[in-house]
Amino acid sequence: MDMIKEVVYHGTSKFAADNILHHGFKCSKKKYEWLGHGVYFFKHIETANHWANNMTKYPTKKTNKYSNIKNTNCNSSIIQCEISAPVHQYLNLSDPNDFNKFKSFVDTIISEMEDCDDELPDFTYNGKHDNKIERCFWLNLYSKQNGIKIVSFKFPDICKETVHGVPILLPNLQFCVFDKHSIKNMREVSYDAI
Repeated sequence: MDMIKEVVYHGTSKFAADNILHHGFKCSKKKYEWLGHGVYFFKHIETANHWANNMTKYPTKKTNKYSNIKNTNCNSSIIQCEISAPVHQYLNLSDPNDFNKFKSFVDTIISEMEDCDDELPDFTYNGKHDNKIERCFWLNLYSKQNGIKIVSFKFPDICKETVHGVPILLPNLQFCVFDKHSIKNMREVSYDAI
């Protein structure tokens, strides 16, 4: 059986990393997740490090709830993992063929709902249509209906900073893992050591 296998990185706070290493990952269930409800990873350690540093530099109520995160980068952490799934259970939204399968699935459901005069789901937030909520809904549904374990997408690169007017761009290939059994060999790594 053909498998997709990737070494990936999860940037977070030191407190969260310790909790993950002892108890495992928790799937994110927010209604506006980028790629659906799952565990999120970056392909590149530089991007995970940037994410972790921003998270600990500007903690949310959630990250500050259980720990004494201060505004320093020393409280960030990176977890390296291996993820894998059979190729037929992997959706790469950056691949035109996979994207077209996903689009056809959504278009078919919308058409069938309209034909039956069913109401489409409400994707509004604060009275406006929210693309993130819509994308999360359809990716969750597609993944559930098709047995998808991993979704990936190449988002636009992140501009970390500029040096003498030249932007330093970080690659932004993200993975969402729906099935936690697809995550193996978790370990904390140091960005400086890689």
